Amino acid sequence: MSSATLATSGAIAVVVGISYVLVAWSLQRRGGIRPESRRALSFFAVWWGALGVNIALAGGLYVLAAFQTPPLWLQVVDSIIQRLLLAYSMIGLMAYLSFVATGRDRLKTWVVVYGAYFLFTLASLAYVRPVGVLVTNWRTDLVFAREGFAIDPAINFALLILPPMAGAIAYLRLFRRAESPAQRYRIALVSASIMVWWILAVIAGQRAALGADGFQVTHRVLGLVTALAVLAAYRPPAFVRRRLGVENYAAT
Repeated sequence: MSSATLATSGAIAVVVGISYVLVAWSLQRRGGIRPESRRALSFFAVWWGALGVNIALAGGLYVLAAFQTPPLWLQVVDSIIQRLLLAYSMIGLMAYLSFVATGRDRLKTWVVVYGAYFLFTLASLAYVRPVGVLVTNWRTDLVFAREGFAIDPAINFALLILPPMAGAIAYLRLFRRAESPAQRYRIALVSASIMVWWILAVIAGQRAALGADGFQVTHRVLGLVTALAVLAAYRPPAFVRRRLGVENYAAT
């Protein structure tokens, strides 16, 4: 079996994943900031780095699937790694959003919450009992012997969608209280990027979206754009710094 669309999808996912990792690397190297802000920025880098590794690994699997259906064990292992990296990335994202919105990262709370969520997803995966691999034009997925827990959608909404959206909105509310155009610029870009990313992720997770070629292309392009927007929020190009009237942007 060969699928040019799936191979292209996988290659794009690898590029997007690497781009996210580069965003994480860039955030980690940002200098000229206070220690507490450095800690928060490290959490944000964890989000982008873990997310990037997750997407790149999935992309590699898609490329493989374009030529040969992956064995069930490999798809299951990939699914477990995805769940682990998702929980890890969510800890970083929520610790970051908690800090920028309230001044406290609440790291221990998020470790407990998303550690428990990871264990729940493993239990859910074991319960539905994977029995095969589904290969579509845009991705691969597991085929299950039975339906998942009835509570799965509610838990996913409560832990994967609601907290980051609420955190991004809370961060955006700081826009009016920002002391400088540079701070308003960063708040607007970061909060908007997170909200756009999650809205797209929710839509992309729906089964009906798998066959919508136009959306699949748009989703991948905008996924890359959001990463570039976050990078520009913390490392703006020269013309943006001139427009904002700052030379040492890291200090703002």
